[in-house]
Amino acid sequence: MSSKPIKVPVRHTEIVDLDKAMYHVSDADFDRLIKNLSKDPYLGSSTDGTNHEYLFSSLSVHYIVYHDHDGVSVLISGIRPHEAVSWKGKALKVGRKTIDLVKEIKGLFDIFGGGK
Repeated sequence: MSSKPIKVPVRHTEIVDLDKAMYHVSDADFDRLIKNLSKDPYLGSSTDGTNHEYLFSSLSVHYIVYHDHDGVSVLISGIRPHEAVSWKGKALKVGRKTIDLVKEIKGLFDIFGGGK
């Protein structure tokens, strides 16, 4: 008895079509992405077991792994250049640190009476 490789169905949202056009993702690259995910839907990293991020070439691919009547399936929900995703994360961290610093300075002014 030989075992055949399992092909996981991979679908994508309409947003992905827009992402492909906006970020100039070629059909050949997208086909390779689909092929990779259909062979192994757990290529990406996940924090909750459902939502995944897969770094493919220079792209950050966001997808959901779920179970339906066909078994395991994949739904690609977005494609972004990796730089765009990491830039936003860095900007959020800097923003949070700035807010924390302002709160600390305000707290010091309040302690030493300079804030009145």
